Amino acid sequence: MRNKIFWPYLVVILIATLSSTFCQQEASVEQKLENYIELELGKLKETYRLLDRFAEDIWPGWDNYNAIEVQMTFPNKVQVLVSPKKARPLGYESVWGRSIHGKFLFINRANELQENITPPLITTRGIGGFLIQLELNQLLYVDGYVSSLMEKGLHFAANWTLDKRGKYYLYGAYQCFLLDRFVPGWKRNFFRNKKNLDQITAEFLKLTEEQKEEIAKRIKSRYSYDDIYAKHDDVIKGEK
Repeated sequence: MRNKIFWPYLVVILIATLSSTFCQQEASVEQKLENYIELELGKLKETYRLLDRFAEDIWPGWDNYNAIEVQMTFPNKVQVLVSPKKARPLGYESVWGRSIHGKFLFINRANELQENITPPLITTRGIGGFLIQLELNQLLYVDGYVSSLMEKGLHFAANWTLDKRGKYYLYGAYQCFLLDRFVPGWKRNFFRNKKNLDQITAEFLKLTEEQKEEIAKRIKSRYSYDDIYAKHDDVIKGEK
């Protein structure tokens, strides 16, 4: 009688043990993603490795870079999220056995398009914070980025009256490129000195009041200020 009662319990325990072992083995297997995603994750890993080593040299006191979520949106609308938070965001799935610099990895395929993604990819715009928009592009170098994207962006910004944020990115990026070229090392004390890009640029140029006035005249002539003011004034009046 005891044997008849014991065997069902033994079978249940055995099944539970096997199921637990199977789940542990499955969880320990790293889930591989598409090649174009793995390439971007590899770049992010290398970014963190470099930050661990050089962040203090780049911007003294910069030590919170690992606490920020990074979200990538690919051309086919697949989204990847690298987050310090374990909780799975709505619409995302956990990527088994994977982490990036100690952070959790999630993927969202809800809006995935059937599109062939062939690297290289390039970041064509940031959407604020660490939201990264990736597009198919062959421009891998700064010169290509500046000539093909930045110049178009500046033209677009100059014509988009109601844009309140994009201009700051475009003009700020141009200032950074110029400072990188003419004032190497300007980033080193950027936060410590509490100066903005305009102030750093002005200190480098050391323009006299006469030079500033002359430049202002050339800019008004070169960029047709009267036409620009007239165009934007019509839009602003129309919004009111």
